[in-house]
Amino acid sequence: MIIISEILIYKTKNRLHGLLFNQYGQTLSIFSSLFSKVSFAFFSKYSSPSMLEGIYPDSPADFLKVNSKGRYSEKAIFIKLK
Repeated sequence: MIIISEILIYKTKNRLHGLLFNQYGQTLSIFSSLFSKVSFAFFSKYSSPSMLEGIYPDSPADFLKVNSKGRYSEKAIFIKLK
């Protein structure tokens, strides 16, 4: 029973990763894990890639910097969100 649960979790994570990559593309590369607190916060705030269009790059950069306790540098975020 445990093996079936683990397989289901693995498949679900892979499917989620595929769906997010199709929508967000290279933006995903800024996260070390799609299942971290900062990535959950990011996808909660920017639930659609269209929400990132036309906004000043400092907005998501500042958001990530605060939610990651400074782990993400503004320069790296700016480059990867372009």
